[in-house]
Amino acid sequence: MTLNNKEKVMRFYRSFICFLILFPVVTPNVYASNWAALPRVAAGVGIYELSVPSINLGEGQTIPADNFKASFYVYGIGITAVIDNYFIDTFVQRSSKDSDFKAVPELGYIEEFKASREDFSLSVGSNIWKTLRVFVGFKDGITDSKGNLDSISTFSESGYYMGGSYSWQLSQNGLLSLNAALADLDGELVFKAPNLGGVNLEVISSAIGASLGVAWSTVLFKSLGMRISIDANYYKFKDNIDITSGRNNDGDVVEKLVFGRLNLTYKF
Repeated sequence: MTLNNKEKVMRFYRSFICFLILFPVVTPNVYASNWAALPRVAAGVGIYELSVPSINLGEGQTIPADNFKASFYVYGIGITAVIDNYFIDTFVQRSSKDSDFKAVPELGYIEEFKASREDFSLSVGSNIWKTLRVFVGFKDGITDSKGNLDSISTFSESGYYMGGSYSWQLSQNGLLSLNAALADLDGELVFKAPNLGGVNLEVISSAIGASLGVAWSTVLFKSLGMRISIDANYYKFKDNIDITSGRNNDGDVVEKLVFGRLNLTYKF
């Protein structure tokens, strides 16, 4: 089901509590210490694309395939705990709004949707060899949009991931890092369109997805660090089932996300 305002507040509140209790990973090798706490702020841009296959409504009716694209400004907060070779990681990110159109020409339907994005991640990991790190974690994200004809379209995913990263020290205070991860996610698509014959869909699916990233980290001052990162995510959701009708739908839901961020980190 889609999130109402109270559920959004509670979801953000739970994420903020995790933010206060746990801690996200930044490059601990930049700050050589047995123990460190490193809060951070982040800002940047995001490119989002969601491709949805045609959906069978029954009785010979079908919603054609759709491709939603949006570009966002993103901002986030996080904090890092590093103890010897171990770290705990959490990060909360939200976005500005962008719009795109959904149309079904056969039914004379066209509607503008304004969407925003929210992401949360939590991971734990360890340095296992030199600057080679491995980690496991949990993430969830939601793209929430509302149409100008009172329609609602929401896509959310949540699940677990595992991955690793490796860093090269290219200057006295600078690191170049590459990271990769695989994720096992559950997805949910909610689409309610009163001006499209009262369509009410809730489609669940599952995905094995991947993410790749590159980052440059350096120390600006004694306790202030900077990290510039680019991360790309690709998730293909299969086995789509409309739980409101019990019908299976052919085709895959494909979600693509790219984030470019500037992070400032303070060492306590």
